[in-house]
Amino acid sequence: MDELILNQKKRDMLKKTVKKQIGKTTHVFQLQAENLHELIMESKKMSFPDVLNCNNCNSSDLILDANKAKSHNFTFIRCLKCNSKVHFSNPKENSDVFYLKTRVQKNDGLEIKVLDWRNTTNEKV
Repeated sequence: MDELILNQKKRDMLKKTVKKQIGKTTHVFQLQAENLHELIMESKKMSFPDVLNCNNCNSSDLILDANKAKSHNFTFIRCLKCNSKVHFSNPKENSDVFYLKTRVQKNDGLEIKVLDWRNTTNEKV
């Protein structure tokens, strides 16, 4: 009887839906874990904000994109209008955690973090 319950518990994993808005598109990510703590820890790996517009041209024509070059995987948001990109980073100690690269910008004497959009017009897409 206990074995049946254990097998049933393994099949009934907790699930969570995380939605992220990138430009005009809503991306839906389904996460699952065996308990609430693990589920919340998994959701924290998606630790980036919604990105509605390009910081360089203000366009909302953005896509979530990725490519592989040699031994590196790159994940980024690309603007279809001006070809600027903001890359995701992940710490070496936990390659499953993703956050968007930021830089410090001065605004009325205050330093604030903004997304680090880079114009890549001369790069191959």
